[in-house]
Amino acid sequence: MAEAEQSILRSVRPLRMIFFGTLLLVIDVYVSWTVNRQGIRIDFLNDTAAWVLLAFAACSLARFAVDGTFGARMAVVKIVAIIALIDSTFEFFIIPLPWPIELARHLVSPAAVVAAVLFCTAMRQLSAARALVRSEPRWRVTGALFLLLYLIPDAVAFAVIWISWFSVDEGRRVRIQAEGMGVLIGVAAIIVLIALALVPLVWFLISTHGMAREALEVARLEVRARAAEAGSI
Repeated sequence: MAEAEQSILRSVRPLRMIFFGTLLLVIDVYVSWTVNRQGIRIDFLNDTAAWVLLAFAACSLARFAVDGTFGARMAVVKIVAIIALIDSTFEFFIIPLPWPIELARHLVSPAAVVAAVLFCTAMRQLSAARALVRSEPRWRVTGALFLLLYLIPDAVAFAVIWISWFSVDEGRRVRIQAEGMGVLIGVAAIIVLIALALVPLVWFLISTHGMAREALEVARLEVRARAAEAGSI
């Protein structure tokens, strides 16, 4: 593969696309109109545009040649990003969907969390291969945060929902009622959970932006080194 294609400078634009695509996903501003449970939804910070950025960036980063499982991890990331892109187009319309499609759509979110963990590991591998010494530990922390605060809780919640769905009939489903002090505890718990949920996303944005900056710095140093070698000949 040509040296220019493997230059770490080529990662800067995809990393910036991932940064802004993630911001578009996190900040959700929309309006919707419904009549008889059918209607349309207008998303001012469009999720489809976000997934276009993320899918394109994943395909670009996957072209790097890195030893180990980098290629396999990025292949999964690309597939999930494309599926999520297709799924996001359903958000424009509020209509009843056949249950197989609804079930498939519910699986996209946990699949995206798995892809995020794989992406963090892949970027850590790329950082190590290209001597991005500040980025590698950041991605290690980001991957651990996604695993501990997103993937494991999602897996447990998903299992509980499915077990309860098949083991408890509709008339006996558990209802949680909170009164008095219980409401305050519930509100406090929600605030804590929201704060914890933001931690991996903030670290992800920091890691993405930091890797783009470090890649640009390393690329400039490589250019200067080659110019110095050429001048000494």
